[in-house]
Amino acid sequence: RLISLRSDVLDRFGSGSISDDLPYSEIEKVLVPAYLMHRYQVDAVSKLIGGVNFDYSKKGENNKIVNERIDDATQKKALDAILKTLSAEFLELPQSLVAMIPPPAYGYNRTRESFKGQMGAAFDPMNAAESSAHHSLSFLLNPQRLARIYHSEGQSSMSLGSYFKDIRSQIANGKSANASIHKMLEKLFTIDLFQLALDEHAAKEVSGMALLQLEDIRKNINPDSGPKNYEAHKAYLRNLFH
Repeated sequence: RLISLRSDVLDRFGSGSISDDLPYSEIEKVLVPAYLMHRYQVDAVSKLIGGVNFDYSKKGENNKIVNERIDDATQKKALDAILKTLSAEFLELPQSLVAMIPPPAYGYNRTRESFKGQMGAAFDPMNAAESSAHHSLSFLLNPQRLARIYHSEGQSSMSLGSYFKDIRSQIANGKSANASIHKMLEKLFTIDLFQLALDEHAAKEVSGMALLQLEDIRKNINPDSGPKNYEAHKAYLRNLFH
């Protein structure tokens, strides 16, 4: 529901989103909460993945201890919902809107509520997309969540291997839609896998699966194939493995 609402809000975004007499650069400050309006729902929905339904009943209060896995269908629905936030369609801002946001006007500096960027004073739409994607991936790749998924194998249709496969498929699907966003997602995901592999507090099975994913990524970085605009991207990924 929030994804649909966010889409509707962004479709109507423009000069009418700020008060009269404000500089157009102030659109960015109004855009941030609209673009990221889904962030609390990602937090909530992610708890269904590898989640447990339980209560704090005491002995003698009832005859049943409630402590059971979230059913597979609900977990899959939750995963699919969060994966939508990693699509190019979800992350990409319309160029017409980006063109409407100049550098901050004099006296209207960026605040902690603004998007950070790597383009100096200019608005950085890719950094906005990266902020949103990083938020979703941080919940999807939470080490404790991954450990629960692993330990429920045999009781669930979702294995840790299939879970990673679904995430990687979503990222790969964006290659034809927006190359810049696809490359950003692949970098973020690979860096997160390295962090999982090296996390001494993560379950060993989780770190092992992260290493397996990294090995597969490394094998598929072919410097002699693919479009020219992926050469620097592949060089960056190769360097991560050194």
